[in-house]
Amino acid sequence: GERTANPAVKVLLQLAVINGRRRCDEEDMLSIQNLFDKASDEIHQLEKGPRRDRCWSFFLYQQQVFGSRCGFYAQAAKAAEAAAGLSAKPEEMAISMYLARAYAMYAAVVSGVREDVHKAFAAIEAELRHLQLDVADTALEIQWARGNGPIHLLQAMTLMDITDGDTWDANINVVLSNEAALGGGFAPGIQVLKLGDAYRHGRYEEVLHNSSAIIDDDKQSLAIKAWARLIMARTYVLKD
Repeated sequence: GERTANPAVKVLLQLAVINGRRRCDEEDMLSIQNLFDKASDEIHQLEKGPRRDRCWSFFLYQQQVFGSRCGFYAQAAKAAEAAAGLSAKPEEMAISMYLARAYAMYAAVVSGVREDVHKAFAAIEAELRHLQLDVADTALEIQWARGNGPIHLLQAMTLMDITDGDTWDANINVVLSNEAALGGGFAPGIQVLKLGDAYRHGRYEEVLHNSSAIIDDDKQSLAIKAWARLIMARTYVLKD
């Protein structure tokens, strides 16, 4: 039709298809990646301006979500860093840069190169301080300075098995003291962090009981169950 003849509208429709298909568990990841490649080519052909920037922003958001949930962390990190360059507000730029560091941390863990992991961890720890400053006194402060920001750092610490020290205590206290304000959407992630904290304090029976409950709960995501299994496995090693 006349509306779909507009190149920008065509791209937005392609991105809407990606948005729907990436949510379907039975979808083949390679086919979705091919859709991303096609959409990227189409966006590159658009005339520079606000419409193209909006298409890129939507594209990069979808790529971050898809990459982070499917284990394509390096791709997600690259998309987040590119999104920072398109951000109009300092707090939005800070969030994108922090996500880029978080995804790079997960990519480094997957690579298994110890030096890369420690370098990536130092980067996410430093970026969290910038994030908290830039979202202060904005509508995003609770969600990011007291929720997603410290949660990503604590997850990184869990992966590296460094749940001791002031950094862990300071950040988990921020999250737990704002648990009510963060709301139900944060509940699964906070459950896992509480497992990590019980593990950190040697409450192994509590860890085993609560991790089993999370793993057996059909409503929990695969990612949350994976975190619970990791902490449970480490607990069995120490407990025995």
